[in-house]
Amino acid sequence: MALIAVVAVWTLAIQWMSRPRLPAMTVTVTEEQVNQVLTDGRCSLNAATLEELDQLPGIGPVLAQRIVDLREERGGFSAVDELLDVRGIGEATLEKIRPYVYVESELEGME
Repeated sequence: MALIAVVAVWTLAIQWMSRPRLPAMTVTVTEEQVNQVLTDGRCSLNAATLEELDQLPGIGPVLAQRIVDLREERGGFSAVDELLDVRGIGEATLEKIRPYVYVESELEGME
């Protein structure tokens, strides 16, 4: 009886080992895609192009250029609230665009 049990277990083990396996999947993800997920699709105030800033609600080409000018003058932004220093951006405009922008230093505290 014990011999039959050993043979049965051995047979099942051999069948288990020889079963077809699913091929491994490889997924390629770009750095841009990773950043998109990490930042919820928002744009970095320190890396956004003039065109990207122009597309933000209530910004347009003139304010976008002012944002870029201030960014270059300061060597970058350390907080989204610094946009209040851009002539033409007040609290209302800042609150409109806040969901769409971030500054890297503010993300570091969230990790």
